[in-house]
Amino acid sequence: MLQQEAVLILHHHEWYNGEGYPCRLAKNEIPLGGSRIVSVIDSYDTMRLAGGRCKKTMPVEEATNELIRCAGKQFDPEVVQAFVQVMVLRKELGPNSYNKHQLEEVL
Repeated sequence: MLQQEAVLILHHHEWYNGEGYPCRLAKNEIPLGGSRIVSVIDSYDTMRLAGGRCKKTMPVEEATNELIRCAGKQFDPEVVQAFVQVMVLRKELGPNSYNKHQLEEVL
């Protein structure tokens, strides 16, 4: 019943550059609808909430810049760009409080 959803969840630890797991998929081999998007959201959520791998919470700007720093390696740069645009539109991120230049370089 949830076979398609299971595939999306399975691949949300794949890296855009092919160094992730479990199948070492890269770029468009990784399902967009859930896996590439969920990867960005899951990582942002982990950075923003204390516990687990993070000992302390990161501010919105720092977590966003970490996503940007890893765009093209761990994350799909277009998904990161869309995430940043949504954060700015929602006024959760200032339009000048993230590294625009670095994001533009990987797009």
